[in-house]
Amino acid sequence: MNQALKGEKAATVQTMTDIQNEVKNRSTFKFDLLTGAAAYAGVRVFRNITKDISDVEAGMILLERVLEDSGADFGRMRDELFALAKEFGQPMSVVQDVAAKWAQAGYGMADTLGLTRTTLLALNTAELNNIQATQGLIAVMSQWQLTAKQLPEVLDKVNRTADDFAISSEDLIDGLARSSGAARLMKLNLEETIAVLTVMREATGRTGREVGNALNSILAFLRRPKAQEVMESLGIRVFEDAAKTQFRSAINIFSEVAAQWTGMS
Repeated sequence: MNQALKGEKAATVQTMTDIQNEVKNRSTFKFDLLTGAAAYAGVRVFRNITKDISDVEAGMILLERVLEDSGADFGRMRDELFALAKEFGQPMSVVQDVAAKWAQAGYGMADTLGLTRTTLLALNTAELNNIQATQGLIAVMSQWQLTAKQLPEVLDKVNRTADDFAISSEDLIDGLARSSGAARLMKLNLEETIAVLTVMREATGRTGREVGNALNSILAFLRRPKAQEVMESLGIRVFEDAAKTQFRSAINIFSEVAAQWTGMS
């Protein structure tokens, strides 16, 4: 009996030893897996950081190539772009892309940084993406011959109109980008152009791009000799002077056409 008990005890001890060894082996294997996973994650992080640094440097190289400013300090510019990315919560790649587009439009370092700030503000407040905000605002500034310091005021007018009427900031920027040149030629100011686009958008339900193209076509039509003959036959002057060198404001022409239309009905 004692011999049998001794045998069972020995077997039990061996079984416990085997279990302990198995647990130890599994723990070691788990530890190895965790260690390997951590190492792999570290490699991935390092690779991502390396790529980010490479992308930033590539972005700065592009800026150096397109920025026509002999006095530009690109080290300081990079630091300020980093600060803008942090301030507005945008990726550095987006900030550099916006800055590059303004630089390509011919602005120097100081103006590019200021315009980049305004564009990033538009991204956060005006429902625009970086392409719309940059290319659209560049087009608007060019057609109205605005300075970099005037752009924040323009954006404020766009945003306030979008807040108060059934038109988005995106639609207004799209519409202005497509009609501002013709509007300026026909003596409309920026506020009047925004107002006309807003009324057209609310009346038709069309996109900003469509109403901008439509307004551009209407204003171009007013410059055609045949249209001018029709206007004059109705007693509506198209030109300010007898020599017909200066157009009247399109707003005044529209008002007189509306009065004539009401009279005919």
